[in-house]
Amino acid sequence: MFIAAINAMDGGYAEGDGSYGVVGQGGTWKIYGNIYENQDAIQYVELIGQCPIDILTSFVALLGCSTEHCLFQNLQGGFFQTFDQFTDQMQN
Repeated sequence: MFIAAINAMDGGYAEGDGSYGVVGQGGTWKIYGNIYENQDAIQYVELIGQCPIDILTSFVALLGCSTEHCLFQNLQGGFFQTFDQFTDQMQN
């Protein structure tokens, strides 16, 4: 479902191995990475790049997750953030 949904997006491309990418119109933003599954359940999603918050919200929904139950791990800082904490940081 995730792969088909990404492939249906303008500028979206996903493969069966879990790799994906989405590029905004004119290349103004891009997100990409890999989705990791185990026994048909998402374990975690690698997310690299930047995009508008509404696109990120839609992306989280495509994963079958609500923003209230989504956590982001900052690999450089080694800490976890809620969706709201993460998007607040994006805006600053």
